[in-house]
Amino acid sequence: YPEFICEDNKIPCGRDFTVQCTVNNAENGVLLSIGDVINVSNREGYGALRFNNKTNRSDVKLNENDKISVICEPNGLVKLYVNGNLACSVYDGDEYCTVLENAEVILTDKVSDLKVMSKALNFNEI
Repeated sequence: YPEFICEDNKIPCGRDFTVQCTVNNAENGVLLSIGDVINVSNREGYGALRFNNKTNRSDVKLNENDKISVICEPNGLVKLYVNGNLACSVYDGDEYCTVLENAEVILTDKVSDLKVMSKALNFNEI
């Protein structure tokens, strides 16, 4: 979906988007942040997703070379996919992804190959 790629690694519209990257180092800690609202981390070997003050840890183990996707839907549902499979999601009905307009996607040295898209990919597109 090259027409949806955001070259500056910023969330373009704040309405719906997809962030994808590759895990280089599966040690515990934060992998990426989107503004100060969303972050993805490795908690004791498992993927965890935080949206505002709500966090959900998945049952999916994170390993080196795993492909992760963070998808924010227009209704405020944020999903974490690992290797194309839904790992967990967080919903905050009080705060939609609109708070993320122009937010920068910040990677730690634990991930690479960042791709930001101005489209919430569906399950079949990941």
